Amino acid sequence: MMTQIVIKELAPSRGSGQSFGPDQSIWLLGLEDIEQNTGRIIEKKRVPAGIAGGSTYAFSERNVLYSKLRPNLNKVVCPTEPGLATTELVPLCPDPYRLHREYLAYYLRSPNFVAWASNAVSGAKMPRVQMTEFWQQTIPIPYADNPKKSLAEQRRIAAILDQADGIRKKRRQAIDELNNLIPAIFYDMFGSPINSKKWKKGKIASIANIIVPTRDKPKSFTGTIPWITLPDANNDSIYISSSNYNLKRQEAEEVGNRLMPKGAVILSCAGSMGIVKIATKELYTNQQFYGLIPKPEQVTSEYLAYCLLLRSPEFYKNLSGTVTISFFSKAKALDILVSIPEIKMQNEFSRKVQAIHQHMNKQYNSLNIANDVFSCLVQCAFKGGL
Repeated sequence: MMTQIVIKELAPSRGSGQSFGPDQSIWLLGLEDIEQNTGRIIEKKRVPAGIAGGSTYAFSERNVLYSKLRPNLNKVVCPTEPGLATTELVPLCPDPYRLHREYLAYYLRSPNFVAWASNAVSGAKMPRVQMTEFWQQTIPIPYADNPKKSLAEQRRIAAILDQADGIRKKRRQAIDELNNLIPAIFYDMFGSPINSKKWKKGKIASIANIIVPTRDKPKSFTGTIPWITLPDANNDSIYISSSNYNLKRQEAEEVGNRLMPKGAVILSCAGSMGIVKIATKELYTNQQFYGLIPKPEQVTSEYLAYCLLLRSPEFYKNLSGTVTISFFSKAKALDILVSIPEIKMQNEFSRKVQAIHQHMNKQYNSLNIANDVFSCLVQCAFKGGL
């Protein structure tokens, strides 16, 4: 049996109050360090406490840290050691006799709570949860009239969710490892994409043709041919075949947009520069990409794509020639110098990339199933269904 109890009663806002010496190395936690939806720490930064700044507070392993800024990103952390955090993270301090810390964290990450929080915000550019409403929200507590039994049940539920979440993490880790394998293979076969002395060099202009999309946005999107924009390219795969917007040929022709063939390497040249994808079907893009069409006797799509992808952000910033505008011209793109190994080796590399991505797709399918199972368990957990 579940009883709804106000969050503020069970987990008020309270940091640790711990003091650190100015030269003491401490964990400094910012929102950018937290993976959305999972609470995984992407990077644990350590700095002298004296340079942490004033907009921070001390937390401990007792806290659950909840991001009030952009709650749709679902950033909730159970810290494993003391540190200092940005004030955008609210330090909930669960009553250890009534509320299990991990149980609370899973509830705050649950789809229903995230949906509520995403609508209970103020501020258009920097939406934050209205904390007066947050503290009045309730959390379902099993056997609330028997604290000992309640905590045991909360631990049991959290352990089940931990197991299901662990499966998701393993799938994600497998995908990350496969992603990291491809650059390792590239470096082993070809060396640096910029400084290798093994191979002859040539400009992009000598090994690929280029398509420059029109700056004009189509007036309608009623077709089935993808129209790629930067958000569509925000994923792990080197391949791309779908988008949020789709065109008919006539809609593209009305604004002079040219169709990119299957196998085109699309390279972002504006905004977030240096994003690289390979088209697995005919598609269009907006003006933030160039389409590079490999000359098959000279270069494969996979080799060219990774030759461009493995360059640093600074490389593309230097192409733009200015710190104020994130853009590089068609001429700059065609002048990029690349190593050109023998085509036999490139074909071998392409086969390896394709095989790895086939395996990645299987892992993604497994991850999607694991995510569905986890979501179902979370929904059941806070309705007394576990």
